[in-house]
Amino acid sequence: MPLTFRTMCESSATPPAYSYRDCRILDLKPKAQAVLECRSSLSTYSGAAGVQAMGEKDSSVQPIVEICTGPGTPLIILPGSSGSIARFYGLRPHFRAPLWAIPITDPNTTPLESVTTLVGFWKDRIREKRPRGPYRLAGFSSSAVLVVVLAKLLEDEGEEVEQLTFIDNCPAMWIREEAAGPGLLRGATAAEHIDFTAKYVVDLLRRDPSVSADSVATYEAAFHGLPDASAASRREVQISNLVTGIIVQFLRDFYSGTTTTPYGAFAERLTGWLSSVKAPLVLLVAEHGVVASPLAGGTWPDLGASRIRKPVMVHYVKEVGHFGIFNEKVARILELPTKVSAKL
Repeated sequence: MPLTFRTMCESSATPPAYSYRDCRILDLKPKAQAVLECRSSLSTYSGAAGVQAMGEKDSSVQPIVEICTGPGTPLIILPGSSGSIARFYGLRPHFRAPLWAIPITDPNTTPLESVTTLVGFWKDRIREKRPRGPYRLAGFSSSAVLVVVLAKLLEDEGEEVEQLTFIDNCPAMWIREEAAGPGLLRGATAAEHIDFTAKYVVDLLRRDPSVSADSVATYEAAFHGLPDASAASRREVQISNLVTGIIVQFLRDFYSGTTTTPYGAFAERLTGWLSSVKAPLVLLVAEHGVVASPLAGGTWPDLGASRIRKPVMVHYVKEVGHFGIFNEKVARILELPTKVSAKL
């Protein structure tokens, strides 16, 4: 039997959906004191539009947004290339531990000159709020690369990162994409990268059962600069283009500054870098997400995790897309220590 998402997928049933108006604390066994109260403002929103509004409202106030509160070590999630944390609010009705997110709301106030400056800025904000570890980190979508940089910065400063989770993306995917040719890092211009990323995002949006056709049209209008695109959508596209550019440049540096370096040397350097992080690694794969997109360069079912030279705990999440992965089952995986989540 060929190795596919379906043959590797967990057999557990998809968890029931909860509306934001019915938000409540989940009473899970063993019974424990509730550590999360859904904020009262949650009841005023429903659906994706409500989640979007909540994310924009909270992230405009502070650089680190506390989506969920409670005792214990917070899980800190980095956003995808658009900088939006709106989708992370899908975890809010289910998460029973502290959950922080770091949005990018303004390219003029967030340093986007390079991966080093961006992640260094995030690291400083995290340590201002939580000076000492341990830390638990997660990177959604393209921030899978950025979260490795963040983990290594913290580890280099003597701090412990006890959990590092990739959410429907894995930096090792770039090994496959480069091997497939013609080589996004070696041959494409900045404009070609931006165009490819836009097509990739549209494909992920269209495959996601939780995303409406109107949302796809809104993104496409913003990318093409059409007048009916909202200011928020245009800003997200602007941020996405900038973040994509610095990630591509960061990965190109694994060619040691020249695209004539053999591909094998690039793959070895990238794999070695990923394997050098000390934190335990976890990967969540959405059935209708990156693994299903033909634009991912013929992605491996585990998104290349098996190419990393250290164990990666892989969870396959059924019946969800790239943007709709933030459900109750994923909350259960993310909120628990790595060794415990392996038993789910």
